[in-house]
Amino acid sequence: MADIKDQLKELLETTLKEAGMSLEQDAQELLAYTQERINHLQSMVGQPGFDEAVLVERDNVLLKAGLIAAGEADQMDARILALIQGILLVAVTAL
Repeated sequence: MADIKDQLKELLETTLKEAGMSLEQDAQELLAYTQERINHLQSMVGQPGFDEAVLVERDNVLLKAGLIAAGEADQMDARILALIQGILLVAVTAL
């Protein structure tokens, strides 16, 4: 049974590492989007409505972050569900 535990632990660690890599990519995507919004705002400095535009762009970045997080959570849910199912099946058949 120890061999199976080691294999399952390794599988879990691999899954979590993959998720970490994905989160790093998501952070880069969010930073790139934020930079786009900053570039857009720079053209509006000193114009009427600038303060409101900053609030809108803040909300746009937050919305993008939420969409990225939701997509990542969906992917992680699917991985975790499959992993748990696999662990249960392997554990039951090993007994």
